[in-house]
Amino acid sequence: MDSKEYLEKYYYEKDIEEEFLKLLYKILKREKEIVVICIGNPLLDGNILAPLVGTFLCEQNIYNVYGTIKNPVDKNNIKEIYSHILNNYNNPYIISVGIMFPLDFHDEREVIILKNEPYEILSTSGNLKIGDASFKVVFDIEDNYYNVNSLEKLGLGKIYKYSKIIFKVLYYVLHNQNYVNKK
Repeated sequence: MDSKEYLEKYYYEKDIEEEFLKLLYKILKREKEIVVICIGNPLLDGNILAPLVGTFLCEQNIYNVYGTIKNPVDKNNIKEIYSHILNNYNNPYIISVGIMFPLDFHDEREVIILKNEPYEILSTSGNLKIGDASFKVVFDIEDNYYNVNSLEKLGLGKIYKYSKIIFKVLYYVLHNQNYVNKK
């Protein structure tokens, strides 16, 4: 991986999609096929943001996406899905999407972060680093984040706004730049 690139934005900021697009184009490895992994399971913990992004992409006929509302990717199946991707794509560039809660509960940011580094997830088989780049949405929730139902705490409206921004950026990159793996 090249230098660590990083962008953090609030969902209401002007030109947010354009800012994320600029950074994503800067860090993309254009010779590689892009695969998107949307990590979260609305049935287990109300974590619907990333599966919503995956569902929006699939509804637009983007096929190289894993993790939707209907077929979620979570801590129980992430290792299997990740292995499948690595075995079925020729050295893909993987973009992960997920949410996180700040370790410092006095941090009141609710932001979208795009980083030129993997998404880290605690799975049933230990910590895994997934992908080459990651979109993370940081939500400030004052409860113990291990037992939080994010949908219940945050509301669908806020989750929808954040997921729509990430969807628009990924859709533009995948669709308009011919990164789509047509089936």
